[in-house]
Amino acid sequence: MFPYIFRSIVNQTRRAGTRDIIVIQFSPCSNLDRKNYSLYLSHLYKSSRFAVVGNVSKLVKDFYIIPLPKDSPIPLALTTLALQARTLDENRDSLLLGII
Repeated sequence: MFPYIFRSIVNQTRRAGTRDIIVIQFSPCSNLDRKNYSLYLSHLYKSSRFAVVGNVSKLVKDFYIIPLPKDSPIPLALTTLALQARTLDENRDSLLLGII
């Protein structure tokens, strides 16, 4: 999914006010996980795309995975979502975030 489509969906959902939006941070658990985590983050970032996870649950309408490299700014759509997103430090490591 292209980032501009994600921003549009988040903004529409926020305006409707009928669903909660949750921001989660993924973390690798082992060295092998760290390597795959970094490769996946790099792939998403270089292709300028966000991942869409399908059929998670009947209770979850949409689930997106977005790359947030350490040198990139936090997207405005995320900074207005939740306290968790607003507290992301600009001096952070690269992250994969889940948006539910």
